[in-house]
Amino acid sequence: MTTASDVMHGRHKQIVRLFLASPNDVRERGIVGVVVESLNRTFDPELGIRIEVIKWETHVAPLMGRPEKVILESARVNEWDIFVGILWLRFGTPTGGVDTSVGQYYLSGTEEEFVAAHESWAQTGRPEVMFYRCTRPPDDIRMLDADQYTQVTRFFRQFEQGGERPGLVGTYSSAEEFERRLREDLTQIVRRLAAKMPSFTGFDLSSSHREQGFEKLFLPKDNEDRCTAKREAILQASEMKLVAYSGHAFLASIGHRYRSELITQLDRGATFAAVLTNPWSERGFLISLAERDPHTHTEAYKAYRRGDDASTDPVRVVEEAVWYSIKFRDSVIGVTRLVESYPGQIRIRLTDHEIPATTFLTDSQGFFEPYLHVDSEVRLKRSMLTFEMQISVNSHLYKHAENFFGFLWEISEPLAEFLSHEERHKERLAETCRGTKDRRSL
Repeated sequence: MTTASDVMHGRHKQIVRLFLASPNDVRERGIVGVVVESLNRTFDPELGIRIEVIKWETHVAPLMGRPEKVILESARVNEWDIFVGILWLRFGTPTGGVDTSVGQYYLSGTEEEFVAAHESWAQTGRPEVMFYRCTRPPDDIRMLDADQYTQVTRFFRQFEQGGERPGLVGTYSSAEEFERRLREDLTQIVRRLAAKMPSFTGFDLSSSHREQGFEKLFLPKDNEDRCTAKREAILQASEMKLVAYSGHAFLASIGHRYRSELITQLDRGATFAAVLTNPWSERGFLISLAERDPHTHTEAYKAYRRGDDASTDPVRVVEEAVWYSIKFRDSVIGVTRLVESYPGQIRIRLTDHEIPATTFLTDSQGFFEPYLHVDSEVRLKRSMLTFEMQISVNSHLYKHAENFFGFLWEISEPLAEFLSHEERHKERLAETCRGTKDRRSL
């Protein structure tokens, strides 16, 4: 991986290299890239980290020589950070290589790649090694080759207690289950890798600023330090309040930043309340438009305000936005599970009102991050478009933020009520584009 210093000082991204090994009968091979692309949307802005999937199809030139040797020399094991192996019905074909530890020929490329990864992990601690087994029955019994399946079964025996290479195997029976498991496993591993990076402390402010309750200033390059500070604040909180567009960093069950710490405090009896943006409001439409380039964003909004351009469908714009389709929806799913586990401790409401900043308040301190509706792409790439302040309860900003939270709470709608008539919200937003409803000035 690239160095933490390089990442934090903005020279280039941290690359986590994931090597994928599997025979060609494994259908879920393509899902790995989909999961990684989705996770990168979180890891890139939050941690300055991107996962790169290494496959022989994309990373190995067609050179002469023993094919598996060519693969392992082109994609060297000492450059891997994560190894993901997958087997289903087939084990593969012999590579001509020899496992010197047992004096036997490798029976497949997947096996040779796994042994290389495992030996490197045993010696250096890298790469992290994960192996999955598909338990789905074959679509047609004629697909099953008895010898191949026997080799698969024999291979997994080494992971059993007392086996040659003991370890846990991730099993799945469907593509959907594999996607979920892989997403959760990669999230855990990448965050663990990020935690090994040196810690930074953000910018200390002057004594006069600190006297008024302003503690730290975080710029984009200090993003992981900002996350660390929030995690520490959560773990000391008995009451938490959030104002945000989606609350994804706290509420989503997958791809979150702070959910683990939040659950720890909920187990201790803490409460969490949040006001989020109604996606089917003009504010939600503006947030979604901000994912487009500035020219497209401006022209689409003008057409929306005119109400005479059928191609500007605000509902479709929101539905296709990453903000809604990934962040907001994942947050709602995560909230549902939290409410089931912690009834009365989790309260969420939706507002049509403008939210000018993400504000997170605890008993002792808060975090204030202003943002704009435009240049969303820049904001994602740089983690924060402007800056974020860490503030104490003694600051005037904290008191204003707390009052603003109370104001939004009173004029917002409980999440359960919102979900029960979400289609009405969509219809209302669509009507404003058709010019059948008076528009309020933004």
